Amino acid sequence: MEILKWVGSFAIAILAGASLVIQSSLNAQVRSVWGSPAWAALISYLGGSIVMILVLLIIRPAVPDFEVLQRARWVTYLGGFFGACYVVSLIVIIPVLGNATSFSLLVAGQMVCALVLDHFALLGAAESSMDPKKMMGVVLLSAGVYFIRV
Repeated sequence: MEILKWVGSFAIAILAGASLVIQSSLNAQVRSVWGSPAWAALISYLGGSIVMILVLLIIRPAVPDFEVLQRARWVTYLGGFFGACYVVSLIVIIPVLGNATSFSLLVAGQMVCALVLDHFALLGAAESSMDPKKMMGVVLLSAGVYFIRV
């Protein structure tokens, strides 16, 4: 049963990764039509907001009360800020670098950040110390970026 859970999670991660490439390519197309990365990002977020409103209407989770919302540190609610930075950045760089290079750099940046967050147990991450194998992973990711670009 555990293997099915792992395989299912693996498949979801692959599909989510593919959806990010598709989303970013479509957002870059909106930018070329509308002439603005900010407008393209807003269109993307509006579409996502509509989908999430529909999901909430379908699954009907309880609405948290204000006291629950106040329990989290203010930094907890900055996910949308970083999401917007991500979306706008890709809208700007995909027409310049293409999808493969843009996403190889994106993954390299994600891995370095994830390793730092894990090493120092920041933002709720479980502590996982940096070791030579993880450093080699970063080196190999960097080599992958190089080979995708050349």
